[in-house]
Amino acid sequence: MSRQPTLMPRDFVVALKFAMNPNRRFTFAALAEDLALAASEVHTSVKRSTLAGLLLMDSSLGTMAIKPAIREFALYGVRYAFPAIHGPMTRGMVTGAAGPVLRGVLQQTNDESVVWPYAKGTARGPSLLPLYPRLPLAAERDLGLYEALTLIDSIRIGGARERQLAAEAVLKRLS
Repeated sequence: MSRQPTLMPRDFVVALKFAMNPNRRFTFAALAEDLALAASEVHTSVKRSTLAGLLLMDSSLGTMAIKPAIREFALYGVRYAFPAIHGPMTRGMVTGAAGPVLRGVLQQTNDESVVWPYAKGTARGPSLLPLYPRLPLAAERDLGLYEALTLIDSIRIGGARERQLAAEAVLKRLS
């Protein structure tokens, strides 16, 4: 008897990477480098994301994002499937409403800036466990992915206003 496959947080990030880079064809090695993952982790994530209906693998076109499915999961599933885990004050990389998309829209003090723990980070604030440990490295390498991930975190941890603004921005990016 087979086991029921379970979508992991990094699987969603892999699918989101495809969605944010629709004109790019990735090799597993290139995707692994971009996402700071092992090629075997990426391969497994692509398989699970395909089973979940977030990606489509086509022998002639390569792997493609199914944007409506990713959009739906981002807006309605991520905060329940991957609940936010908060931690102590730390140095890190800003996320959520303090991220690059919502920073100028919402009033926030520096003390409220949520960060992913990251030794090379330039901000200090309450920590939020990233969707996988090396996510800040991947975010540094791809600004579009970083922006999308901060919006996803706003949906996961924000109040009603933050979630609404983040959802609108996610809809724009994944249209």
